[in-house]
Amino acid sequence: MFSNIFTKDRMEQLRIDRDLYERNFHFAQDQLQATDEKLLKISNKIPFLVEDIRFSTSGSEGNATKFSRKEIDYIYPELKILPLTEAEQTVKVFVKMVRPNGTLDFNPEISPKGFSYSDELEISGGDTVVGLAGWGSKSWNTYERGTHWVEIWAKGSLLAKGSFFVGP
Repeated sequence: MFSNIFTKDRMEQLRIDRDLYERNFHFAQDQLQATDEKLLKISNKIPFLVEDIRFSTSGSEGNATKFSRKEIDYIYPELKILPLTEAEQTVKVFVKMVRPNGTLDFNPEISPKGFSYSDELEISGGDTVVGLAGWGSKSWNTYERGTHWVEIWAKGSLLAKGSFFVGP
């Protein structure tokens, strides 16, 4: 004898379940759209999130947070980022190089007011690591012993702050 597994009660329960899934699906779609709109607004103010900041010198391989004073001519910040939009963008960042005594390292002839230097970064949604221009000098060692702080700014917002140590 053949039994019909789709009884009237079972069919009604399947219709209720389907309606519930459709409502949840539309709710999730609405939430995703709202999140995308919020990310777009945020990305107009903050172009990317910085997960990590690392440093290298022109005389070193890889990234580090401790350097010997004699090996430094330039320090190059490198950012591990999470772009907030898939769109390609050019972002002007401003960098503060702060000496161990708390004063800003700057060049009055080329430094933007309140910063050491600026750099333009080309970022696409798939980028995860971007390197910045270096700061220093080939003709004299600008880095004294101690902990130096670096701040990365864009669109008036502090995006990252990190430090490196210069030893003997």
